[in-house]
Amino acid sequence: MTKRNAMSDLEICNDATPGPWKCQHNDGNWGAGVVSEETDDVVAITEQNLQLGAQFLRNAKFIVTAREALPYYIRLTQALKVERDEAWAEVAKLRKRLAYFDDRPPMCSG
Repeated sequence: MTKRNAMSDLEICNDATPGPWKCQHNDGNWGAGVVSEETDDVVAITEQNLQLGAQFLRNAKFIVTAREALPYYIRLTQALKVERDEAWAEVAKLRKRLAYFDDRPPMCSG
């Protein structure tokens, strides 16, 4: 698996046409494509050749889904890393407190 840079990927997402997007079929000047849900502006199109048919629609659905999913999961991962780091910092504090008791002689002998 190729190592990715989440911040670079998020920057690409932020530079793209704002989402959400949707799949659209057009019998006019272009065959099928991806358009902005809000403005109906064309985001991506195929050639007039519609021989791709169902596969194109599956690919377009992936593109539409990825437009929203990728930034969501990048941000979620960033938030979880912050939570993880905070949790490990708390673990370190607790270990330090427990070490205090490990170094003390027993209070009662049995």
